[in-house]
Amino acid sequence: MALILTGCVVKQQQPAPVEPTQPVEPVQPVPQPEPVPQPQPVPQPPKLVTINWDASVQPLVAQMLQAASAEPGSVLLVDRVKNSTNGALQSEKATAAIQNALNNNGKFTLVSADQLAQAKQTLGLSPDDSLNSRSKAIGLARNVNAQQARSSGPATALHRINPTFQRMIQQVTGEPEKISFIPLAGLTGHSQKIVTPRGTFIARAAPQPAIPFVDRQREFRLLRKLQASGVAPQPVAGHRQGIILTWSAGDALDEHRFSQQRPQIVALLQQLHQQPLTGYRLQLLPLLWRYWQLTPQRHHRWLRALRRLTQQGEPQPLRLAPLHMDLHAGNVIQSPEGLRLIDWEYAADGDVALELAALCASDPQHQADWLAEYAAAMQLPLTALVQQVRRWQPWLRLLMASWYQLRAGQRDDDTLQQLARQSWEQI
Repeated sequence: MALILTGCVVKQQQPAPVEPTQPVEPVQPVPQPEPVPQPQPVPQPPKLVTINWDASVQPLVAQMLQAASAEPGSVLLVDRVKNSTNGALQSEKATAAIQNALNNNGKFTLVSADQLAQAKQTLGLSPDDSLNSRSKAIGLARNVNAQQARSSGPATALHRINPTFQRMIQQVTGEPEKISFIPLAGLTGHSQKIVTPRGTFIARAAPQPAIPFVDRQREFRLLRKLQASGVAPQPVAGHRQGIILTWSAGDALDEHRFSQQRPQIVALLQQLHQQPLTGYRLQLLPLLWRYWQLTPQRHHRWLRALRRLTQQGEPQPLRLAPLHMDLHAGNVIQSPEGLRLIDWEYAADGDVALELAALCASDPQHQADWLAEYAAAMQLPLTALVQQVRRWQPWLRLLMASWYQLRAGQRDDDTLQQLARQSWEQI
């Protein structure tokens, strides 16, 4: 048994052949075609409403032309329509329509676009600057008004004047194509310098609205009576609508020179006050009541002062003479021939002490000096002159306050309103 087991050979099984594996290449994904982009809808532009601006602005223009504060001959500046609609409003077309409607309107003189651009450049403003501040608007208005004076032709300048006065100016000055008009500063604001080949003149139109006691025909006749005195400009022509005078060449005095040249001004007053009476007497009481009647903004202080002076009655004159009645630094011209007085619209016969009261009101710091020098020049008792000036001062203060109150209402002017308030504080 053992031998059998020992001699038995077991047949070995061959291992299964191992087949070599080949590396499998990765399968690339088949590229899928990209989706074709669908066309996006094109946004529609906003629909613009076509506006007939020429028709739309007519009610506004009509309202402007009919405004009570719009005086004939005023210079109108149209900047542009303010656009608060984020561009939805066609502001350029609206502005152009307003300007077109106002051209040749018969009342306003419209500032041209070139003048407006030049004025903005002069004031350091960009063309796109808006006039939303009062100071910008006032500065620009003053600048374009000066441009208007320099660049406007005679037809434009004459268009602002009463037709009857226009004819007088043309008769005096000659060919209108060669005339230059320059508006002059002043609280009344109705004077123009006229430069012509025939000479230089000043035209003073009758104020509109009217100012009590201002009468161009009376002014013309009074100046003719004073023609030989040498203290006033020479009248050329005049009637109720206006007066034409020769131009007084020279510079107006400032306040310092006015006080400094006191002896010369007293001599000028002496020369005026020694002229014969003109026949036009100044009565203050009716004049003060006339201011009260014409002024809408009245108050109890004014009425009390009027009644008090009415009860007192006007002082008896110390000495009657022709008076200028608007003597201050701006109305004294230093000419090559000496000092001259201008702006005679309030001149009339009256008490010399009233003239001195008005003079001292313009230079109160030197009142004693003015009165002493005048009394010596005119051989008047100084004490009597001082007392008479004091009697007239309440009348003069009320006259000045009444004038400022009336003119502030007529012109809607902030400066005049402030002057009126200051004047009433002294009543």
